[in-house]
Amino acid sequence: MHAVFENQVSAPGTVCPAIRRAVLWWESAARRIASFPAQAIAEAKAAVLDAETGVREGLVAEARAFERCAAMPEARQRMETFLARGGQTRELESRVGVFGDLPFPHFSVSGDP
Repeated sequence: MHAVFENQVSAPGTVCPAIRRAVLWWESAARRIASFPAQAIAEAKAAVLDAETGVREGLVAEARAFERCAAMPEARQRMETFLARGGQTRELESRVGVFGDLPFPHFSVSGDP
């Protein structure tokens, strides 16, 4: 996220709108990450650390982490739900502009909205 905070004056005890928007964005991101399987979060964290070992080594480690995550039963269920709701269609792909800009960002494995 790119944010520019101008010098803004707020009344005592209030938060300027730019800070409020930033906090809301981070809270939303935290909820989204928390909705992912714990193993997938751990794999992503490990991939970030593995990137420090070098580009080639980091990419190999990331590919292996992806393979482990893709093999998880929950990953298959989530992908099936995503595809059933129109994921990977020309219509959806033409509308997606930035990361997280999906019509169903927090879908459940059971398929409930």
